[in-house]
Amino acid sequence: MMETDFDAHLKSSDKKQESRTDALRKKIGMSNPQTKIGSKNEAEFQTDQIVDIPIHKLVVNPYQPRLSMDPDTVRELALTIKEHGLLQPIAVMPIDGDKYMIRYGHRRVEACKILHHKTIKAIVKVGEKNNEKLMSEALIENIQRDDMHIIDIALSMRAALDNKLFPNMESLAMIIGKDKTQVSRILSILTLPEKILHDIATKKTISDRVVLDYLRKVQDPVKCAELYRWYVETNPSRADFVLKVKALDAPTDKTNIFSIKNTSKGCTIKLNQLTKDQEKLLNEFIGNLIG
Repeated sequence: MMETDFDAHLKSSDKKQESRTDALRKKIGMSNPQTKIGSKNEAEFQTDQIVDIPIHKLVVNPYQPRLSMDPDTVRELALTIKEHGLLQPIAVMPIDGDKYMIRYGHRRVEACKILHHKTIKAIVKVGEKNNEKLMSEALIENIQRDDMHIIDIALSMRAALDNKLFPNMESLAMIIGKDKTQVSRILSILTLPEKILHDIATKKTISDRVVLDYLRKVQDPVKCAELYRWYVETNPSRADFVLKVKALDAPTDKTNIFSIKNTSKGCTIKLNQLTKDQEKLLNEFIGNLIG
């Protein structure tokens, strides 16, 4: 599929893609953004305050693009907190059901869970109920990081569009500082077979965006799966992978199977590789000529 086909393809498969990405987000632990912001306990806070929040009352930001955390990094952070304490409070905001949504500090929360802390110091942000702001804030904060995986980004962009937090790709692209073509290219990765997407999202087997872009161009799901396995098992260079994908569409010797030229003495036949059916047809043709 050419770059100019991105928009048309994405528009034509919006409904199907929405259900696929919803299912994939659920499988890999990314909630769908349907949290109701603001609750009666917001009235308890007149301004931003630092308080101790019970960890069991914290919920993950549904607009958080990062789907997984490096366990080694979280453990290292836990050791630092154990030795020096929590040097920086997390940021939360009240939501429905007497809960608090984490705005910043997901890894600090996970580290404190390892240490079996019951509470965590948090800055309670009040009066901010704009879903679009929350989504763009989370996207911008994470997309700029070098370790943010492309599948995480793509699923978060898709979630933003599916939940009408942005009217179109142009507005989403503008908010996160990318152009529409870049956003289209990233979203197109979600057209990969779901099994492959799930594997990449959970195991982070491919991070090269060019490789992913070429892999999703392979329309045959069997060939796509074979290429994916080959890439994971052999870890080829980007150039080698691109050449292998392009070879799938390269012409073969079977393009011109045979040619026949009439002569005064009969005919001249040039043969390449024939299937059994083609050979049978050719023999019948020759028999009719000389019969």
